[in-house]
Amino acid sequence: MTLYEELEVEKTATPEEIKKAYRKKSKQVHPDHNPDDPKAAEKFGELTKAYDILIDEEKRKRYDAGEDPDAMRNMKTPRDMAVHAVMNLFSQVIEQVDENHTDIFSVMKERVHNNISKFKGEIKRGENQIRKYQSAMKRISHKKKSQENIFIQSLEAQIRSVEGGKAQFEEQIKIAEIALTIIDDYKYQVDEDLPTYGQPMNRFTIGGIWR
Repeated sequence: MTLYEELEVEKTATPEEIKKAYRKKSKQVHPDHNPDDPKAAEKFGELTKAYDILIDEEKRKRYDAGEDPDAMRNMKTPRDMAVHAVMNLFSQVIEQVDENHTDIFSVMKERVHNNISKFKGEIKRGENQIRKYQSAMKRISHKKKSQENIFIQSLEAQIRSVEGGKAQFEEQIKIAEIALTIIDDYKYQVDEDLPTYGQPMNRFTIGGIWR
């Protein structure tokens, strides 16, 4: 059985279709809903493994190319790093705000957006540095043409260093943008949003599983 068959989706399924299929099947196979099935935990584990691979763009590409899904178990992709960053941020924010009256996810998204702005600022600063170094390189020459130009070599090394830093900030932006999509999948209810006495309360979900 392929991972697509496990989730009952087409190979061309979009991320939203994969999420929807996972939520639907989770309700069916979750161990809490199948206390008499000794293999319920195993089935749920297989379903979750399929979801974790197909919802991750990089892992899905590798799986479609024929890579063994078990070999990807410890593979760290931008989405894995985004999940880790989101959970760390959640732990920080929940300790810092009034959880009854503050939309924690809105605070988290605001902080992620602020980080993206900072990363873009650092990239811009790096680009300005590179232009400065390149401009200087055009003006530097050795009076003896046969001699190595130590100043050009120094500037070339600095450009490589700045380009490396830029690449890291670009990767951080990619991770932050994935983090925003993860947070957007959830809703936080503050006291003002909760039903008052006498109003029906909808069942709620945790991680896409009905409780």
